[in-house]
Amino acid sequence: MSENIETSERTSRNLASDWVEYCKRGGGSNQVLVSQYKRKFGKVFATARKNGMSEPDQLPHPNHIDYDVAKRCFVVTGPTNVDEKFIWENLKLQIRMNEAIIKRMIAGLKKKPEDQDKLERLRVAEFVISCVEKKTPRGWNCHERLGWEKSKDQKARIW
Repeated sequence: MSENIETSERTSRNLASDWVEYCKRGGGSNQVLVSQYKRKFGKVFATARKNGMSEPDQLPHPNHIDYDVAKRCFVVTGPTNVDEKFIWENLKLQIRMNEAIIKRMIAGLKKKPEDQDKLERLRVAEFVISCVEKKTPRGWNCHERLGWEKSKDQKARIW
């Protein structure tokens, strides 16, 4: 049994490293490799979520592999190594904290629209989010899983 687990883990690592190397070389449209990767690790992540376990440290996350229609190739839209994942989580945390501030300030301004302190804190939080977005590597969605939706008064954000 342990041999099967080791073989499976080795196969997973090889598939993951093949995918990362493929992406580093500029990606492309190797549908077989992409399909294998997404199918294999998509199930692993789904099973972990279903069982209430934390997701594996596998990078890139299967949800971060998308097909770019314009370029006609697959692209990675998230971190591919531990250092990038640390940056990724930090960016998302900064956004999450500042979006909570924005929500509180908007609620406070509805009750008391002339509150200059809340208005200034709202402006600062929006500025911080725009700075974080500028630091986000091109193609990454730093608002992932935050429930962020563009409101009518916000401009479209492109990363």
